[in-house]
Amino acid sequence: MKLKLKVTEICNANCSCCQQRLERYAEDHVYVMPFELACKCIDDAKRIGWKQLILSGGEPTLHPDLFEIIKYGKEQGMVVSLYTNGGMLTNEYIDGLCESGLDVLMLSYYSFDKSVFCSIRQSEELFDKATEALYRLKNREESEEFHIKVR
Repeated sequence: MKLKLKVTEICNANCSCCQQRLERYAEDHVYVMPFELACKCIDDAKRIGWKQLILSGGEPTLHPDLFEIIKYGKEQGMVVSLYTNGGMLTNEYIDGLCESGLDVLMLSYYSFDKSVFCSIRQSEELFDKATEALYRLKNREESEEFHIKVR
């Protein structure tokens, strides 16, 4: 069994197909799961024998304690996966994901056709950032130090 934690409603995209669209939330009314609650959920899942943790959102890379949540999941023996739109995946952020022990990164990338991607995500900037992230991840896959599976 898998524990899927929606760690935040905050998102940097406005995808036409997503319930977490930017336009649906006022800045002063978005949920960010407290670190302590995430740990309690992970503890409960471990207690009943679950071994997989999937982190989602909104955009989970916008959660201020994401690296710590990943580390905690790993300390509890979980295989930790992360859904992301790739907008935050700078080299430094990818380093943080590696250091925290992330096992699987699932990059949501709607189309290699920029016009199709932008019609869904409603952001040219996000297309550029996600495309750059794909190349960063591809370049790192060949390194022995890079242990994250990219899907």
